[in-house]
Amino acid sequence: MTKKAIHSIVYACIILHNMLIKHDGRAISPDWVPDPPTQVQVPQDINLQLRNEETHFRLRFDLIELVGSLGLEFPDSDEE
Repeated sequence: MTKKAIHSIVYACIILHNMLIKHDGRAISPDWVPDPPTQVQVPQDINLQLRNEETHFRLRFDLIELVGSLGLEFPDSDEE
């Protein structure tokens, strides 16, 4: 199965799910109203912040800690 086919199937499931919720009257909002556009504020020193080695290792450590705390089991890629 291709990525495009999987994308289409997932998208169709999401649409059907939303249609069922709306039909049952359990929709949070029956009509979608988009939020007004906002101006994104990007700090001038964003590149320095993104390339900071200490920040990189701290964020990587935090991510590893978070994933480890979830207790997920990852199948071995060698066994099929």
